Amino acid sequence: MKSTIFAFLSLVALSSTAPALLVARAPPNIPSYSEAQSQLGGLRVAAQGSSTGYSRDLFPHWNTVSGACNTRETVLKRDGTSVVTDSACAATSGRWYSPYDGATWSLASDVDIDHIVPLSNAWKSGAASWTTSRRETFANDLTNPQLIAVTDNVNQAKGDQGPDTWKPSVTSYHCTYAKMWIKVKSVYTLTVTSAEKSALTSMLNSYLVYQHEEAPVDYTVPLPDQAKPGWTGKVLEEPSIKIAGSSAIQCYNPATGQLLGYVNPATPDGIDRAVVKAAEAQKVWSKTTFKQRRKVLRTILKFILDNQEDIATVACLDSGKTKVDAMLGEILVTIEKLKWTIQHGEKALRPERRPTNFLMMYKHNEVRWEPLGVLAACVSWKYE
Repeated sequence: MKSTIFAFLSLVALSSTAPALLVARAPPNIPSYSEAQSQLGGLRVAAQGSSTGYSRDLFPHWNTVSGACNTRETVLKRDGTSVVTDSACAATSGRWYSPYDGATWSLASDVDIDHIVPLSNAWKSGAASWTTSRRETFANDLTNPQLIAVTDNVNQAKGDQGPDTWKPSVTSYHCTYAKMWIKVKSVYTLTVTSAEKSALTSMLNSYLVYQHEEAPVDYTVPLPDQAKPGWTGKVLEEPSIKIAGSSAIQCYNPATGQLLGYVNPATPDGIDRAVVKAAEAQKVWSKTTFKQRRKVLRTILKFILDNQEDIATVACLDSGKTKVDAMLGEILVTIEKLKWTIQHGEKALRPERRPTNFLMMYKHNEVRWEPLGVLAACVSWKYE
């Protein structure tokens, strides 16, 4: 099963099985890149209208959808993972991933339902002349990509701003955000300002940059026989990494004693050759662009997400840990580090100016981060 992990719940450690994985949901009917381009070309450009007379009350929202569930609660369930509701349809537990800022939440109170095109923006771009019924449909639209669960304070920071003055902090989401905005404005025949159209065009084009310059590369690694379904290894009566009369290391599952195979230990010469090879690679890597580095990290991230079940299985065989521990300790930790580096690595490594004092005011302090070589560690990792 292919699914995406993006959150951690401490309670899951109490379970004997792997936790349900948090999936990045998406609103319905997001157009393709080419469809969005065509729709953007069809939007009428006009100056933004007046906000005179505007009130949220003119857009009746959070209508009842089914039973006790209103629009807000319906979106919370649609965009969340493992959402549990009470008799009033209020979410009592669950997990939510906010694509605007990459944050994850386990309390519904930390999540807002954002109108992709804010009600005030719609008012100033055509909705002022609508009937109340049409404004109600717009404010509760579950058919088009108009409603999405996001971090509450991020939604509040967005307010009624258009894409020319506010964008999600996760830059890789800019294209998707633009496609949703364009779709909604197209469906409801709302106008865009020239600055808004320019921003949307730029955000759409970020897709091309990602596709050509930063898109992950597919690659495969053969799955060990020991990790394939149905494999049963010989159970060692007295498990040990040592074999009489041999320097090979005997590998076994610490939890079951199953023999996994044999490996030859590294030699000093072998380690020296590996360090030299890494040092040469480092010289090449130091000259790469951040786009090229993100491409490598995205490739690794995609491979882990596509093969997380197999990776967790191998981790369990190697360490004897449970599937829960493997998912949390191996998969989740690794992908979160990759995600952070992809999103923030370039900014974190930019040169930094540091303040000086009055006596040293004629000097400038700057910190520059530069790759200088290979960092390695030989670590003994023993499970007992």
